[in-house]
Amino acid sequence: MLTQVQATARDQGLQLSSKAADLLVEAVGNQTRQLMIELEKLALYWGDRPGPINAEAVSQLVTISTQNSLQLAAALRQGNTDEALGLVADLLNRNEPPLRIISTLVGQFRTWLWVKVMITSGERDNQAIAKAAEIGNPKRVYFLQKEVAPLRLEALQATLGHLLSLEADLKRGRDPTATLQTKVIEISQGFRPTTARRPG
Repeated sequence: MLTQVQATARDQGLQLSSKAADLLVEAVGNQTRQLMIELEKLALYWGDRPGPINAEAVSQLVTISTQNSLQLAAALRQGNTDEALGLVADLLNRNEPPLRIISTLVGQFRTWLWVKVMITSGERDNQAIAKAAEIGNPKRVYFLQKEVAPLRLEALQATLGHLLSLEADLKRGRDPTATLQTKVIEISQGFRPTTARRPG
């Protein structure tokens, strides 16, 4: 992703500092169209100034929301409904496209699901887990294992189902705010500790 951002910037005749490039990756993910829009904005702002576009310019002009979507994923995983609803409101208030929020959530929950599946099947080799879950840095597997340790496999599988049905609802024109809020409540309740859930 970083290589693509740097190459696209070069094609536009722009130079980015390494920190600025990192921030853009965080902000746009794999959205090529969004990257083009952001680079155009940065080029106008930077003008004829010498040197590469710095991280401060990117922070000022580009909404970096992937991080908040990842915080939302963490709140859902912890069964924290109130925090999750607050993060949804924050993302929507900052005009984050709902489908991009879902895309980040799907990516994160798919990674957690793969790690859980591999561990449950008895796999202990971090390299093998990283390869199966498409994790670029095998060192991340250690932290992901800790995150998924208390989670039930069924809850992770159900969450991906919820997210795919949420994506379908939004593409059919359902109200984004109400639809997102409803699914966020359903997903976070699925991760509540079993002691807090009714038996059966």
